[in-house]
Amino acid sequence: MLVGFGQDIVDARRIKQVLERFGKRFLDRIFTEGESNYCMARRRPELHLAARFGAKESFVKAVGTRRGIRWIDVEVAGKGGPPKILLHGGAKKIAEKKGVEKIHLTLAHDADLGIAGMILEGRPSDE
Repeated sequence: MLVGFGQDIVDARRIKQVLERFGKRFLDRIFTEGESNYCMARRRPELHLAARFGAKESFVKAVGTRRGIRWIDVEVAGKGGPPKILLHGGAKKIAEKKGVEKIHLTLAHDADLGIAGMILEGRPSDE
């Protein structure tokens, strides 16, 4: 059963500007160490960061709240093959409360855009 759906488009130029201005402080606040390491090793890290930021926003839209969720609570993982979502802290608690059992994620980037879409599947919750 569909629990939620979210999608987001992020301008990678904005990510690049913020990264140039705040550097590691920005990365540490928004991305996990694994996400940062993966993206910063790419030729255009801002594209990969933008897509991952979009995934975090997509999750928030799919569950219907940002309350209690830190950016690093939603992590995009996986090298090669389809990306996977790992939930931590508040994001994990909210997903459990909403009855989420499976998460489908797609990421893309083109030109200066990072794009993410997410479908949450599970059992109906009492909310």
